[in-house]
Amino acid sequence: MLINTARRLLLAQLSTATYSELQATPLRIASNQKMVVRRQTKTVATESELYAAINIANKFGGHTTIELRPGSYQLDSTISLDAPGIFLSGAGKNANEVTISGDSMGADAKVKNLIRITSSNCRVSNLKLSKAGWHLVQVVGDRNVKHSEFLDCIFEDSWEQMLKVTKGSNGEHASHGLIRGCVFRYTKGIGPQWYVGGVDAHGASKWIVTENIFQGISSPSHKIAQHAIHFWSNSSDNLIERNLILNCDRGIGFGLKGNPNTGGMIQNNLISHNVTKHPFSDASIVVEDCIGAEINHNTCITDHNYPNSIECRRSTSTNVVIRNNITNRSIKGVQNTHFQATGNFELKVLPSFTSGFEHLNELEKNNFEKTLRLKENERIFNRSVDYFGRKLEGLSLSYVGAVDLNKRT
Repeated sequence: MLINTARRLLLAQLSTATYSELQATPLRIASNQKMVVRRQTKTVATESELYAAINIANKFGGHTTIELRPGSYQLDSTISLDAPGIFLSGAGKNANEVTISGDSMGADAKVKNLIRITSSNCRVSNLKLSKAGWHLVQVVGDRNVKHSEFLDCIFEDSWEQMLKVTKGSNGEHASHGLIRGCVFRYTKGIGPQWYVGGVDAHGASKWIVTENIFQGISSPSHKIAQHAIHFWSNSSDNLIERNLILNCDRGIGFGLKGNPNTGGMIQNNLISHNVTKHPFSDASIVVEDCIGAEINHNTCITDHNYPNSIECRRSTSTNVVIRNNITNRSIKGVQNTHFQATGNFELKVLPSFTSGFEHLNELEKNNFEKTLRLKENERIFNRSVDYFGRKLEGLSLSYVGAVDLNKRT
């Protein structure tokens, strides 16, 4: 019920634009000739049919949509998308109706990864992915994979990070990916061990992570968990926007010590951590060993012992801008870091919590509008919508945080 409520809140008033399937891909053979590769569609209803359809798509060059009829598909080995343009799509009304699962969520699981993507222009949509010994999905950036898409999926209960993006040793990496409208969660509200995470991307560039929900990515013991969303290890120019992050040890991260990030934007995200029984916590947003990132218009409300909401760490972090955020903890630089902070607002009273940050509507606008409204020269003119996808105009452009308090849902 919590996920459904949060998902409805998340998707309310968002753009109705959809991603249409590629119907035909022209391949240039010579200057005066073209060959058109037609997209094939195959519908499957059993595990054996699923494996057979994957094998055929890989063998004959991809460009195939594989639709899975409603039901559960128990894997005994990894599905590998090795040819371009393979789409895996659930044929149900929503992701809950079609489940692909491994044998268990544990280090001894037979199926380590449910899906492994080694080619470009592949898509996974409208599916629930559950139980893996390592990752629910691995995007193999070592193969210079481009344009991986994950749309309207549920990722739940992996032993390690749910969606892993790897890189090669000679600059090979995954670029131009999209993760939109997905749920990443541990069904028990906490991870099975400390080495868990949501999206964990090494060397990735120009990805968009938007309109997703992350819940319960937290460690039960030993060490703090990985981030809900983490781009690092020479990642660059990624956009993290309009995500809801609930009760995760760490929210969003760019970079890590010795594993830098360049550029990118963290904008319009709502982050809450109010489960005090979780043994670990960190700042909601952290940039570390990071050059040139922007952290704009986020709302970070936490009720745990960690003192800061947003941190910029290490002297190697430069030209970082932290602008127009609402927090209830401090925004700090750690270890001689260099950043610019402007237009941020720290709440002095912790508002009441509900499942989807609906408490922001309870704030008395008259008490906050003078503080929350920014000066003309502090506005961000490339921010055209708020977290809910509502168009900002007039006075609405001048509010801080992820939600426009000048509008009521």
